[in-house]
Amino acid sequence: IFILYSNREFPTRRTIWTFLYSFRKYSEHLVYYWNLSFGKIPQSLLKTKYDCVIFHHSITAPWSPDQYKKRICYLEKIHLQANERIAFFQDEFFLTDLLCEFIEKANVKTVFSVAPKTEWKKIYRKVNFEKVQFKSMLTGYIDERDISIASEFWKKRNVDICYRTFWGKRAFHIGSFGYLK
Repeated sequence: IFILYSNREFPTRRTIWTFLYSFRKYSEHLVYYWNLSFGKIPQSLLKTKYDCVIFHHSITAPWSPDQYKKRICYLEKIHLQANERIAFFQDEFFLTDLLCEFIEKANVKTVFSVAPKTEWKKIYRKVNFEKVQFKSMLTGYIDERDISIASEFWKKRNVDICYRTFWGKRAFHIGSFGYLK
């Protein structure tokens, strides 16, 4: 399995690490990772034929349209060899045409979506649903270690409601609702 992701954060959010490394932890496959934020994929990894290539949502989030278009062109050009191509999407309400283009040009066969099933044909209106399979998913993955860490916080609270978001300049481009979140 070859997992492509993009992350410049340090330290990386625990939710991202636990999701990415769940494949190594729970799969019997040999799993390779490449962080596209730090450069192009080495030739040695491009020459390998994979059972599956997974595009993590960190490379499929179209926050910067120009950067996203460059990434789509790069992924189309390199011709990763894989029997299966899977994309995980979040923030699917942004630039939906680019999401559809990503699916087509990266030759994605399975999409995991956090959007309600009733919205898939609206969001992915340019995707051929006979060729691409869609599946529902949640936005995060919780490892057993995360539960033990969080349980210390839970002991101190009466109510357990959590929401993780970003903060800063990027929040304002989605309007007052984004600011409120």
